[in-house]
Amino acid sequence: IGYTRLIRRSIRRGGLDDPERKKEIDYWTEQLLGLLERIDTLVFEVNELEVEASDDNLQEVLSFIEEHLEAADCPPKALMQIRLAAEEVFVNIAHYAYAPDKGSAKVRIEVSEEPVNVVLTFIDKGIPYDPMKLEDPDVALSAEERQIGGLGFFLVRKTMDDVNYEYRNGQNILSLKKKL
Repeated sequence: IGYTRLIRRSIRRGGLDDPERKKEIDYWTEQLLGLLERIDTLVFEVNELEVEASDDNLQEVLSFIEEHLEAADCPPKALMQIRLAAEEVFVNIAHYAYAPDKGSAKVRIEVSEEPVNVVLTFIDKGIPYDPMKLEDPDVALSAEERQIGGLGFFLVRKTMDDVNYEYRNGQNILSLKKKL
């Protein structure tokens, strides 16, 4: 809002005709456009945490999520399911998104009312990876007969009401929705 006010004020004062003011207008416009590219929601009270994608930060992520779910009077069963899904997703980001390097992960939680829903979004700039393309494991097989991997995300899809993935602007964006 501040940038738009600066641009508008400068234009009203003849800024488009003055080369120095025109440079300022161009600068403010560039800054504003840069900010707009980072906005992916119109919710201004976004609850977001950004941490290094590391197992060491798992408890901080889970505490952040639980704090918001408890404030929304989340039922215990849903809380447990969301916690399990969040742990699976964050640990996968920590282990695979940047390997062998390190990077950050954002965790965003949004709680809406009527109907009460929780949307948990994980964002990282790691290797593009769409977990939605994973085939469901054959759970009828014994543990010894099953292939390694895939069971955790299978549980995420089964316990959440909606799971979406997209790769946008160099970021993996995975959203989990749970109706409360």
